[in-house]
Amino acid sequence: MTDGLYTFGSGECAQLGLGHDRNELLPVHVAHLPHTRLVSISLGDGYGAAVTDDGRLFTWGDGDAGQLGHGGHESVSTPKEVTALAGVTVVAVSMGCEHTLILDADGDVWSCGTGDYGILGHGSENDEFVPRKIAALTGTTVVDVSAGTGHSGAVTADGQLFLWGFGGFGQLGLGTTETILEPTPVPLDGKIAVDVSCGMRCTAVVCSDGSLYTCGDNECGKLGLGDLEPRLVLTRVDRLASVSVTQVSISEGSGAAVTNDGALYSWGHGRMGNLGHGTETNPEPLVPRVRVAGYNYERDWAVPKRVAALANVHVVHVAMGPEHSACLTADGQVYTWGEAANGETGHGDTFDRMEPERLDFFDSLGSAIIVEVGSDHTGVVIDSTAASAPAPVAAPSATSSSPTTPAAPAASPAASDPALAARVTELESALAASVARSDDLAERLAIVEVLLLDALKTQSS
Repeated sequence: MTDGLYTFGSGECAQLGLGHDRNELLPVHVAHLPHTRLVSISLGDGYGAAVTDDGRLFTWGDGDAGQLGHGGHESVSTPKEVTALAGVTVVAVSMGCEHTLILDADGDVWSCGTGDYGILGHGSENDEFVPRKIAALTGTTVVDVSAGTGHSGAVTADGQLFLWGFGGFGQLGLGTTETILEPTPVPLDGKIAVDVSCGMRCTAVVCSDGSLYTCGDNECGKLGLGDLEPRLVLTRVDRLASVSVTQVSISEGSGAAVTNDGALYSWGHGRMGNLGHGTETNPEPLVPRVRVAGYNYERDWAVPKRVAALANVHVVHVAMGPEHSACLTADGQVYTWGEAANGETGHGDTFDRMEPERLDFFDSLGSAIIVEVGSDHTGVVIDSTAASAPAPVAAPSATSSSPTTPAAPAASPAASDPALAARVTELESALAASVARSDDLAERLAIVEVLLLDALKTQSS
């Protein structure tokens, strides 16, 4: 079995970390990371990052704005350690739009990349090409960070919320549309913040009592408040008042929340099926008083709706991208849905999914412990020390935009033979190199068949 990070989807900027710029329709192991457990990953718009359990940070992909932290504008096609953080124990990372936030074991926050709108939190708009500690957060112990599009957020151990950067739509929750160059505490009605997600011109915050608050731009109803009006201060999502929210993810035009009983709710723009409701069209759309010509309001869901296709599984984490989504269940399963034009759902094809579909690729590898999405790619961390759980018996099948969805391949002999499975794993790097030379799915399957035959010969000898 091969533990570690698997990536799939668009490889245009080498954001998959595989040493090439091709798309991958199926998950591929990122072989250039250390053979140690990963504790955090983050994917942005053409780049990625991973944190190891010994506190090292690795980044890869497009580094034009300095967001990789390697000291310049360089882009790298495989994971490279951020040596500027030598001696710092990193515990988490969040990648936004051309900037990166890094959390260390002492509760300090570092940032690098573009300094536009003060997004790095250093009191200026200067770019930083290596991580720099945010002085304004000194004296606090930060436990959660989120890098968005134009703004950033942090939550401290005592439940304070800090936001900074571009505030033109009220996404900083301060009652104004001003840009703030340093982390600033945000009023939260005496609530204790536990999780923050910064999206595009909007922010979502989970509180310790299970309540969810949002603010900022409300295009597509992405604040989940039942209308399309922006909010300059954090406003409670009343439609989720009867449940206890534990985690939230908000993106370009949509959001999703996980509850303590494992339910998943989503709202906002339903394009490409990224909300997981089985259709792009809302039967009860909100139409504003002033319409925008050519805009399809029927794809907007302005209030949270439970994702029915996941009613029989216990969701623990959700990651929302601009047009595709993924979630992790308590038994280590991964579900993906939404746009698949670049293979970002990982099912081996480019058919959009209107509902969540379980990613069975990892069944023989182990349990997933982390899943995150970027703009058009996805990352999953596998841990074989956790027993791989069986597929949910009653999970509904997913719906794709294609007339038919290719059936999953039959179980290979390796699945029941540990020695053969080990040999197949050894051949994985060769497979990765081979598939990198082909974008044709049929040819890839032929390569897999050859490798399996090789493994069978090895076993018989």
